[in-house]
Amino acid sequence: MLIKRQGTPNDAETSLGKTAFHTAIRNGLPEVAKLLWSAGADVDLIDNEGMTPIQEAGWQILTRTNSQAHRDALQSMFDTTMWSEALELSLLHKAVVNLLPGVNLEEFIRVHKSLLNVQDATLRTPLHWAAETADENALDALLVHHADTSIRDCFGDTPLMKAVKKGSMNCIKKLLVARADPTVTNNLRETTLHLASRHSVEMIDLLRSMGVPFSPSIQNLTPLDWAAITNNVEVGRHLISLGVDVNFPDGRGHTTIFHATICWGQEFARMLLGLPQLDLSVLNHDGETVLHVLARHGDIRGACAFLDAEIHGLDPDVVSSKGETASEVFEVRLMPPVGFDAIFQRLVVKLRDNFHSRSIMEDIFFYTKEK
Repeated sequence: MLIKRQGTPNDAETSLGKTAFHTAIRNGLPEVAKLLWSAGADVDLIDNEGMTPIQEAGWQILTRTNSQAHRDALQSMFDTTMWSEALELSLLHKAVVNLLPGVNLEEFIRVHKSLLNVQDATLRTPLHWAAETADENALDALLVHHADTSIRDCFGDTPLMKAVKKGSMNCIKKLLVARADPTVTNNLRETTLHLASRHSVEMIDLLRSMGVPFSPSIQNLTPLDWAAITNNVEVGRHLISLGVDVNFPDGRGHTTIFHATICWGQEFARMLLGLPQLDLSVLNHDGETVLHVLARHGDIRGACAFLDAEIHGLDPDVVSSKGETASEVFEVRLMPPVGFDAIFQRLVVKLRDNFHSRSIMEDIFFYTKEK
């Protein structure tokens, strides 16, 4: 595309304003990032959340989010001076993230107390970074000096939200003791429960005990949807047992089974398909069933999960608002997984048989009842 001038490395998608360069860095694709940079990708383009690609790289390196190989590749592209200056880290930020080796942090905070709540280019305070890197010693040192737990960064996240995202129970408990508010929401109206659903039942129960509600995000995503997206079956079962609705539609009309299917959460899909309350007749805003979504995004294991389940309420011949059945969606799919075709066709035949058998039985039931 770059050679044929069908796109530029600085083209941004509309929802989050991220370029391909942002995405390559975030998703652990250093070779793609290098290609885009050599083609003229701008390291300083700001996305809709206030982050540039080089700031994203610095965040990846400091939080150890991706593999060591990925972080090493980023470090070879952007040296420490480049990304630390792009993040506009203060001396206290640098001390907290160990860019000033040999520093006694508690003494350093006393000397530089005016920097205690200073925000960097992404609006993170030193406390945000301590929480996001799960550095309990740094967190303790900052909280002893009454670092502000309520400040929000460019995502609307508080330090507590960073600790929840990181999955650090110890940091979460320390921040709660320091009276961090667990009920606030970020820019996407996500609660701490949305963020905790990627981690553990213990975290869910702790936050529920603090009064955090099961409210949907700005995209109408529930914590259960996020558990499905991350294929966290244990948390999913627990949330369902607490009453979270498996058929609650998001902003696109997708229920939880749609998310499990799109994100290849095969184990989660199997769990959902065994629930009597699961409604597979739901249509999204394009008039598509979950079978359309499976045809477009699914993999072999996901198709097998549907094939193995006893499904009677999913009509494989539903025509979407675009005039397509699920089979027609599959026919135009580019490069489906090897072997997916055969399993998907078997699934369509089975669903058709089950759906029509059910329709016949319902007709017989109503006819008998009328008699």
